[in-house]
Amino acid sequence: MRLVVNSILVYLCALACAYSAVPTSKVINGIKDRFDQLNDFHANLEQINVDAIGGKTVYTGEIFYKKPHNIRLVYSNKSRKIVNQIAITDGKYLWIYTAELKQITRQKFDPKSLPLPLLVLGGASQIDEKFRDKNYIKPIERVDLNGQKALSIIVKPKNKNLDYQEQTLWVDAVTYLPLKAEVKDTQGNIATVTFSKPQLDTDLDDSLFIMEKIKGVQETDMVK
Repeated sequence: MRLVVNSILVYLCALACAYSAVPTSKVINGIKDRFDQLNDFHANLEQINVDAIGGKTVYTGEIFYKKPHNIRLVYSNKSRKIVNQIAITDGKYLWIYTAELKQITRQKFDPKSLPLPLLVLGGASQIDEKFRDKNYIKPIERVDLNGQKALSIIVKPKNKNLDYQEQTLWVDAVTYLPLKAEVKDTQGNIATVTFSKPQLDTDLDDSLFIMEKIKGVQETDMVK
């Protein structure tokens, strides 16, 4: 399971008896409206990867979003002082820096490859394009997530050749900001991301979305 982008995003016990189902359109429209109003967004994240045999790896990091299509993901150690990986996209290209490999790669960016949480950040309208109503495997539900009222969306891909089985996104029931996400891939691996300390419209600097040259790091251009 890739650490960045494809594996962004345990199990949540939904209190189905206490809360009624919510129409898909209500949540999708709420997400769209929220991100239509935003200029930028920043949050901390914790990612837990559990492989098919039960091995667990925990990552910490940050996510930055700025209109129209800029996204930056940073993974670091627990103290957040040592960067392990950075992914940046401007909606056209994707740059990935991996400290362990001492390498930066540039490739064409395909927004359709984004997991559900990043579809929200990268353009909520794409949720409608990729996940139409017939793909929602159960109605959106109201749930309790660590004391917060949230709405959960569970979807399966249209294309069975994709590398994930299903995705779950939890958004705040009032603000529609992402709280948590989970991706189950076809190999039985599960990646879960929890978002915290969201900051809205802080006028993020454009330099955050430029991959700087790093001394001693090899650059590989995969764009043909």
